Amino acid sequence: EIEVLSQTNAIREMDFDKFKSYIAERKSIFDGYEMFLLADKTGAFKATIGLDGSIADRPYFPEVMKGKTVVSDPVESKST
Repeated sequence: EIEVLSQTNAIREMDFDKFKSYIAERKSIFDGYEMFLLADKTGAFKATIGLDGSIADRPYFPEVMKGKTVVSDPVESKST
């Protein structure tokens, strides 16, 4: 699901509004997720639940920036 999501125009264009709409239109597919983040190359993100922040300090971030798909152990959200 996440790899398919990463290939959408909304993600490729880094268009948060399109991204949020894409998720909302497919609620039945993504219903099991608390939120989604769209982050730039610096780690700055916007979340679908209205939060923003940075994930640059997360252990998985450097691997993601190398183009790898990363499934980490669950992490505690800094914001929720």
